[in-house]
Amino acid sequence: ENVEGYEDGASTAYMRVVSTQGTYFDLHVKPKNGNEHILTGTVSLSKHAKNGNWNVTQIVVKDIIGNARFEGADDFIWRMYVNNPLEDLISPQYVNETLEYSLQEIMEEDHLINELTITFEVDENLNMAQNGPVYITLANRSSEFQSSTGGKYGTFDEETRIGTIVFRFTEYMPIGEYYVSRIALTDEAKNKSNVFFSDSSLDQPIQVVTINSTDPDTTKPELDLNM
Repeated sequence: ENVEGYEDGASTAYMRVVSTQGTYFDLHVKPKNGNEHILTGTVSLSKHAKNGNWNVTQIVVKDIIGNARFEGADDFIWRMYVNNPLEDLISPQYVNETLEYSLQEIMEEDHLINELTITFEVDENLNMAQNGPVYITLANRSSEFQSSTGGKYGTFDEETRIGTIVFRFTEYMPIGEYYVSRIALTDEAKNKSNVFFSDSSLDQPIQVVTINSTDPDTTKPELDLNM
């Protein structure tokens, strides 16, 4: 069923633009001045982004009700050349053995919160990304919850070269030994790197911190199909 005024147009489109280095940015475009036949969007690239050609292999176009069309490289022509003589091709790196935990208990609206601050040093030759420079995945080592418990972006101090992420645990979080399982880094030129923590000799060694909760909730929600 068509929506009046949007029979032939699009409400949004998305594409990933990739350099020959493998760095990339995501570009979302929307109707220009309400014209759903002309979509436009802008993105800013650092002067340190990869020099040369950038390509798009697929464009996803959606209408107002979510119908999607996937346009392949044979369906459109893309030309983009970035003239950046100051390109940066060096990815940021985690400095080994600099991961540290700081745990403190705080009261907030009569709730006991365990606040875990995670810090580590980064070796970066220029500048880190302004948005999402550091990202951490946290996991619970307890056998019942031996999987990722979630990830979070953090901040980066350009002077100290230290990344910081703060996790907050309510009294309902499962008790156990938590640890950083992955650190992801992104610099201003969109160079990325990942470091993993595990029992494997190929990864960084696991460092655990014990989280105690006063009222842990370990019961999974269930969908009542009879309602």
